Amino acid sequence: MGAEAIVLIVTTQGTAYERGRQYGEQLVQEMRRRAPASPLRPLATGDTGGAAGGDGNALAGRMLRYLDRHEPALVDEMRGLAAGAGVSFDAVFHLNVASPVQYIQDFPADRAGGARAAHQASPAESDGCTNVAFATTERGPLLGKTNDGGAPVAPEHQPSTWVLQHAFPAAGPAFFLLGPVGALAGVAGMNAAGFTVGQSAAQVMPGQDGSGVPNNLILRALLERCATVEDALKLLSTRDLAGKGLNLMMLDESGTVRVAEKSAGRLGVRTPDDRGTLYFSNHCHTPGLRELPPRHDRDNSLRRWSFLQDHFANDGSDRESDRSWEHMRTVISSHGRSDQSSAMGVASLSPSSAAASGALCQHGPDMFTSLGLLIAPRERTLWTADGPPCVTPFVERRLGVASTPLTHP
Repeated sequence: MGAEAIVLIVTTQGTAYERGRQYGEQLVQEMRRRAPASPLRPLATGDTGGAAGGDGNALAGRMLRYLDRHEPALVDEMRGLAAGAGVSFDAVFHLNVASPVQYIQDFPADRAGGARAAHQASPAESDGCTNVAFATTERGPLLGKTNDGGAPVAPEHQPSTWVLQHAFPAAGPAFFLLGPVGALAGVAGMNAAGFTVGQSAAQVMPGQDGSGVPNNLILRALLERCATVEDALKLLSTRDLAGKGLNLMMLDESGTVRVAEKSAGRLGVRTPDDRGTLYFSNHCHTPGLRELPPRHDRDNSLRRWSFLQDHFANDGSDRESDRSWEHMRTVISSHGRSDQSSAMGVASLSPSSAAASGALCQHGPDMFTSLGLLIAPRERTLWTADGPPCVTPFVERRLGVASTPLTHP
């Protein structure tokens, strides 16, 4: 895959409604193609109760009411997006909440101690993912992230799967947010204050009633209002999530790095090791969250975690310089313990053998890496590899500056 395979970019400015309208106008064809013919109808239900689980429309309706109370700007932006693309509000809301609704239905209260129902997310939902952070590099703090799904993205579809929103709000800092086309939900982003966040799916609180921020939309609230990791932790403590749990890697330009494990109303926090390294896959480690039911990808998640533990325990050096941009790129491009290929080469292992050895860049059989991402908040710069990072060039983009394709610095 060559450097021409880059994510879509939309640039917006103004109020939340105006930015949504501009997004819809710029991606009108993609929006109309993705809009479901029979979307969830959050405004059509008369349900106002708090019973857990149940009808998808009722769950979506509770999510909408929670957003109206706590994050009304997100609802305004969705209304603008619908107007700009010429699709219904229900269709836009569906694109943002269908996966959280399904997670709640998969985890009713009576399954609290049981295994997870089979829930296979689309590739664009990035339902796996690994995040790694270095508190100190030659570029300041650095985030490395993969996005993974349950099926490969065809090369011809890759450039239209993701959209990088380059937003200039009327109030609040400018920000980048990377997410699936057609949704305000995000998988990673950075704002002009130097705050950065990346997410991986995590364990699910059973028995939810839908009252919360639909999981991946929380990244928007964080990027629009937080300048520091401390700000973000305070905001997370005041919000419930609806749907899957999230592991959130959060960095700021000062070099503060924290993991927030968040599922429904529960929040746990993890700190870096003594060399400033922190990482996670798709399971939780803090009390109250690690006991939640396991996800369908538990074994895969544990293998990636084990590989990262071994890698950073045995990388053979105590020099600060060994926490670098190039090191991070190598880590997120890795095919696991037995990877004998170069950082940008294709592993000689079979996909199943690489997955079994803890690969972060996966090529099947049950998980496929669709994108790699590096973010340096001090420099307000991110790099995206729009495809598996082991074979896809990274493209540099600076917040507030026109983007130019580059292979790497």
